[in-house]
Amino acid sequence: SGGLTMKKNYVDFSSAYKALGKTEKQFEKAAVKAVEVAGEYASKQLKTKTPIDYDTKTHMRDHIVYSKPTVNKPVSEVGFDKQVAWRAHFVEFGTIKQPPQAFIQKTMRDIENNVADIIQSEMMRRLK
Repeated sequence: SGGLTMKKNYVDFSSAYKALGKTEKQFEKAAVKAVEVAGEYASKQLKTKTPIDYDTKTHMRDHIVYSKPTVNKPVSEVGFDKQVAWRAHFVEFGTIKQPPQAFIQKTMRDIENNVADIIQSEMMRRLK
């Protein structure tokens, strides 16, 4: 075999691993911020699509909340606070006296692609 001799049979990856560790933390931070931006967007979109019930003083659209993502749980849940959450079900799915309005499902369908785009562009921007 043509006289080639190997000087080392391993490559020192320690500096690469250190850089990866740093990158992973930056990636996690970027992901959390990107999901938070998307959660805020989703909550605003839900607000615009939540019907107003003029028979009540407490409007569901004024009680929309979203959870802040963390590194351990990088999700943002968007919905209604405890004061009105029980009512959202009746409006969404309907009752004997009212037809379903499906505004939550419609909002989710309408913003699905935008949410993905927001997360992607926020990640790209933060990892430059």
